[in-house]
Amino acid sequence: MHLFDINELKICLNPAELKDDVYVSLSIGIGFLPRRISSNEKTNFIGTASAKMFLNYLSESIKTNHSIETKPIVSMTSSSLLLKTSKTNFYKDVQTVLDNLFTIEIDDGKWLVEKENTLNRFKEHFIDLNFRGRMRMLEFTHANKSFQFEELTKDLLVVKPNDVHTMRESLVYPKNCFLFIHGNVDVDSVKDLRVEKSVKKKVIQLYEPVDIYNLHDEKYEVKSTHGNYTCGSIKFDRSPTLSDLAYEYVTLMLIGQILFKGAYLIEVDPLDASLTYSDKLEQYKHDIYEALTDEQVEQAKKNIYQSLYQELVLYPFQLVEKVGRLHFNGINYFEAMSILEKINYDDIMKFIKERDYKIREGHLRYYREG
Repeated sequence: MHLFDINELKICLNPAELKDDVYVSLSIGIGFLPRRISSNEKTNFIGTASAKMFLNYLSESIKTNHSIETKPIVSMTSSSLLLKTSKTNFYKDVQTVLDNLFTIEIDDGKWLVEKENTLNRFKEHFIDLNFRGRMRMLEFTHANKSFQFEELTKDLLVVKPNDVHTMRESLVYPKNCFLFIHGNVDVDSVKDLRVEKSVKKKVIQLYEPVDIYNLHDEKYEVKSTHGNYTCGSIKFDRSPTLSDLAYEYVTLMLIGQILFKGAYLIEVDPLDASLTYSDKLEQYKHDIYEALTDEQVEQAKKNIYQSLYQELVLYPFQLVEKVGRLHFNGINYFEAMSILEKINYDDIMKFIKERDYKIREGHLRYYREG
C-alpha cells in the first residue's frame, strides 16, 4: 500500500492483481449532511441534496463529454465517484475525472435537466419499501446529526443552482477529497497526476446538538399498499469522539457478525455508531454482551475474513466505495483490518466498558392490512 498526497489531495494506492482492471473511488467530504456550513464567518444553507445533485450532474457530464462511465454514490457524510478503468487508460481517465471535479463549469440549464432526471429516479425508488424503509431508519441511526428523510425529499425539490455552486466552492477542493486506487498500477503513474493548488479555506460543517441521554427506543408501524417490510437497528450512543473509531468499527463489526451472521450494515463516525439489520425484530440490546464469548469472537473473525476476501475478488466496487466512505468517517480501513487481526474477546469487553454506551433500539415495520 502506498500513501501520499499531491497538492493536499490524499491518495492511497492498494496494489492488487486484477488482470488489467483498476477500480477507483474519488471521494469528497460532504454527503447528505450537514444542511448548513460556515465559510469565512458566514453561514450558508446548502441543503441535504446539493452533493447528490452535483455528483449526478458531474457523472453525466463526464459520460457525455469524455465517454467515461462513473457511478455517483452519496452517503451521510461523504460522496464518491466510482470508476472502473484499465492499467492502460488509468492516467487519462482519472486525470479527466479530477479535472472535471475541480474545474468544470456548471451549466445551469443542463444541471436543471439532470435535476429533473434525479427527481424522476427518486420517485421510482420511493415506491420501493426497501428504499423507503432504509431511508427512514437513517433518521434513527443518524439521529445525532439530525437527519430527516422528509428534509431530503423537500431539498431535492427546492435545491437551486446557487446551492450547488456554494457547496462546490466551499467544500470541493483537494484537501477535502480522497483518491483510492485498487489494482495493478505503477506508483509513478499515480504521482504524475496533476492537481492544481487550491486557496486555503476555513469551512465548518454545522450540526444541531442532540442530547443523547434523553433519547429512547423507537418503533414505527406504517400501513402500506405495497406489501410488508421490516428493518431494525441497534444504536450505540456515546459522546461525540474522534478517538478509536477504527477500533469501534471492528468491535461493532464483530457484534453484528455474531448477532446477524453477516446480514447487517455498520455505521460508525464521530457522532453516531449503529448496526442495522433486516432479521427478525427482537430486543437485542439486553443480550449483546451475553452473546459475546471467546469462541464466538474467533468464529466471527474467520467469517468476516472470508467475506472480505470475497469482496476483494468479486465486489471491488463495494471495496473502493467503503474505503472512501470510511476515510471521511475518521476510519482508516487498513488500520481497522490490522485491529481485526489482533483483537480478542477481552479487548472487546474492555473497549465496550470504556465507551460506556447507551444502547437503544429502533424497529420499523411496513404492513399491508387484510
